[in-house]
Amino acid sequence: MKNTLIILFTSCLAAVASALTVEVVPTFASASIYLHDAESDEHTVRYRAAGSDTWLDAVPLVSTENNPAARLSLMGLQEDTEYEVRVLAGDQPVGTTQFRTLSEKVPVAKTIVLDSVPAVIRENGTADGWIRYVAKEPLVAPDGSPIAIHVVRSSYILLEGITVSGGDDHGIVLDNSEHVRVVNCDISGWGHTSDPNYLRHGRSYDSEGKLINNLAAVYIRESGNVVVEHCYMHDPVGCSNSWAFAHPSGPNAIYVNAAGNTIVRYNDMVGSDQHRWNDVIEGYYNGKPEGGFHRDADIYGNVFLYGNDDAIELDGGQMNVRFWGNWIEGTFAGVSTAPSFYGPSYIYNNVTLNLGDNLGLSGSTLKNNYRQMEEGSIFYFNNTSLSGKGISGFGKEKGVLPQVRVFNNVMDLQGSTYSWWMIENGRVENNVIWPEDGSYREYLVELLEASSGGNQDVVEKPVFEDPSTGDYRLAADSPGVSVGKQVSGFPYPGTTPGIWGVLPLRPTSLSLSTARVDLTRETTATVTVSLEEGAPQSFRILKNTAFDWFTVESDAAELVGGEKVQLTVTLTEEPTRAGLRGAFLVKLEDGNSRPVIVTAGEREGYLLTEDLPGVVEIAEAEDFQNANLFQKSSYSGASARRVLILPESTNRELDRDKVMSYTFQIPADGIYYLAARYLAQVPSGSHNSFYLSLDGKEFTRVDMRGTDAWSLAGISPHKGRRGYYEPLELKEGLFTVFVSPREGLILDSLILVETPVALYRTELERARYE
Repeated sequence: MKNTLIILFTSCLAAVASALTVEVVPTFASASIYLHDAESDEHTVRYRAAGSDTWLDAVPLVSTENNPAARLSLMGLQEDTEYEVRVLAGDQPVGTTQFRTLSEKVPVAKTIVLDSVPAVIRENGTADGWIRYVAKEPLVAPDGSPIAIHVVRSSYILLEGITVSGGDDHGIVLDNSEHVRVVNCDISGWGHTSDPNYLRHGRSYDSEGKLINNLAAVYIRESGNVVVEHCYMHDPVGCSNSWAFAHPSGPNAIYVNAAGNTIVRYNDMVGSDQHRWNDVIEGYYNGKPEGGFHRDADIYGNVFLYGNDDAIELDGGQMNVRFWGNWIEGTFAGVSTAPSFYGPSYIYNNVTLNLGDNLGLSGSTLKNNYRQMEEGSIFYFNNTSLSGKGISGFGKEKGVLPQVRVFNNVMDLQGSTYSWWMIENGRVENNVIWPEDGSYREYLVELLEASSGGNQDVVEKPVFEDPSTGDYRLAADSPGVSVGKQVSGFPYPGTTPGIWGVLPLRPTSLSLSTARVDLTRETTATVTVSLEEGAPQSFRILKNTAFDWFTVESDAAELVGGEKVQLTVTLTEEPTRAGLRGAFLVKLEDGNSRPVIVTAGEREGYLLTEDLPGVVEIAEAEDFQNANLFQKSSYSGASARRVLILPESTNRELDRDKVMSYTFQIPADGIYYLAARYLAQVPSGSHNSFYLSLDGKEFTRVDMRGTDAWSLAGISPHKGRRGYYEPLELKEGLFTVFVSPREGLILDSLILVETPVALYRTELERARYE
């Protein structure tokens, strides 16, 4: 399949001077360029639209020791347009070629109406005559159907405008197929679930004991030249577990094992607290070059909402993979880029907001800490992040360090911004950054000033156009508004850091007065909708079944150019202690949509009381034996308004002269769970650890997974299991826990419970696990 792709695009190449071979893989808005058999590393690439008098500079070529072919991406191209490419060695042309970007329209030879599912498609159209599948009514797969729509070894297939629910495993599977488009489909209700097994880290297993994971609305299995666009993926049957128990396992909107040339654009992938994604888009084989999107992929204009792990995994080959114009909110982490075997990947003009899983745990906006480090280049530029942490460090060193470049970004964060490695190696430039924590900010400024990479970062609080309406562009009077740099070939306008335009990127004049509605203080809000240009269009309001706590009413069903329609959003139930998070879509008949984020209630900390069901005892840190070895302090948000300040131990080694203890009274023989409520001392990143001994057994290092606010994390006595709730088999009587510092930590309490359900903050969340 891969060879077919190369032949397809190299067969139309013009004659090339010298032995240089140019491979081009175009998409709608981009093109991957590969130089094979090049004798020099000094090549540059220029391009222009056919008929234009102006040649444009491309981004710099990159290569790696594990893949010497020089390569780059052309970005910001127009659909269905002819382009010319010129390769230069110095000033000498050494290669030329032409290509055409893809068209949104495909020629349809035959239309087939699906009237029932499950359906298996084994058809082959041609480039000049696609086979189109539609459905006049919503389709529901009966129980026992593994896949609702299964496309097997087919080509030139178009699934368009289909509403489908069900599939015990997946909604739609594209299996060993080529040239398939899934357009404007509504996919829900796939997958299966079972009660979480707390003896097996809170994950769900099927009747045969197999982990329930990676069940997807759309599963791209070893298929190439795939387009998934304008789809609404929502309300899977299952729900992912939180990192509080183990690595999340649960449903995906899209699960990717692609053969290349994959396009995912303009989709609304909307989870909920009842039905959390694992990764919203997950890649198969993270640790292999052919994993995930593999190569030649565009992911843009999408909405990623409410997942318990990453918004997207780009991990794998990551060769000419491009991610832009996306809106990420309410996931544990943003974009995962490790490992990048070959590169380059380009991540730009994305906004990331309010990271956090269903328990409030959060990670980094850009996550790189995979167990291995590879060589591929990662370009991260003109993104805006308002969340907990910024860009994580990389995994263990292996061979050549990745060529990551971070520039022109805006990061207004509560926690850490960069790893020291990135600063010391001059990989961060011309960003506007603001960590809320003052002590970390001082530490960061010292690192930046000491770096020798010519850093031009501005460490001041950014000002945005209008966050209340969802406009996160940098305001004209913001600090650092002109600190950005122009880099030849990169598709951004001017020198203003951060995002530009309205996100998520959509090819529509549909306009909303606000992208955010907060019903915390007022139970009713209005959103004004208009269509600035074009023919009149009908529209629908779409929202997940799980979002039954608010309604949306409209005073019209059609949008006419220039006229305004008012939507009324009304809260229908009281917010819980954890707050309510949701969204709805305004969807046009042409498939374009715009999302509105809806919230209600404040997300409170994990304040627990012993009268909650399942709570055995709350041990306040200041009441520990030998607590006087450490500083006691008043602290806002602490359960008894008092905490212990645990310092970092010398060389982070166990100091047996600084051990404190607490003895619990166990009411009966049984299984129990132990948790800690704490606040990480910044700068600590994800390093929140102490030493633990249970009933005088050997001390082990306990790593806690936390947030940038008060955190509640399970305690595992097993090395390497960070912040997981582990079952402890205890006997009636006394049970003593010994604690000693390792890294800086503000400890509030230890909590002993009969079940982790006792630690959930809302009846809704408890119901999921009971």
